[in-house]
Amino acid sequence: MGVQAAETDRDGREATMGSDIQSRFLSLWNGYYARLLTFCRSMASPDPEDDVQEIFLKVYRALPRFQERGRTAAWIYSIARNQLADRRRRPRLDIAARDDMDSLPDPRSVVTTGGQGSIDPLAGENVTGSYLESLRETDRAIAFLRIYERLRYREISEILAMPEGTVKYRVSMIRSRYRDFVALHRKGGGR
Repeated sequence: MGVQAAETDRDGREATMGSDIQSRFLSLWNGYYARLLTFCRSMASPDPEDDVQEIFLKVYRALPRFQERGRTAAWIYSIARNQLADRRRRPRLDIAARDDMDSLPDPRSVVTTGGQGSIDPLAGENVTGSYLESLRETDRAIAFLRIYERLRYREISEILAMPEGTVKYRVSMIRSRYRDFVALHRKGGGR
């Protein structure tokens, strides 16, 4: 009888652990789905919805081994970065990649960059979208993670597997070039 009680306890704990994983996953889904979809679109994914599904499948499989410690965003965006890199390595079946940069959130609604300067709210969405499109993929990811997700330099460096100093430098360059880009467009030279 003692053995049977132990199995019941073990089964009960396993059911609780499964329920905990499901509730954690649902919480991550609700908190990150739209953000990851925007991230995939900003990285010019040919099929952002499919990529987000793949990302969440990987998140679900890895969730039992994940120790949060306040690093959830870095962990999820690392999975997203790897998913997008994997997709680029696979041969494409569809030739035309969709350009969904216009569906990024309005940059005027997120004008601060964590006390490190700001995006010019008067520049407008089209100028900002054009600028983001002009960036290399890595810089576009840095801009997205810093400006839209408001992640710390350390978190971005972990996600993109590059030194924190490099991230800081690139954010500085992205901002500087953005100011020049906006000034050019205001003068009418970039249209």
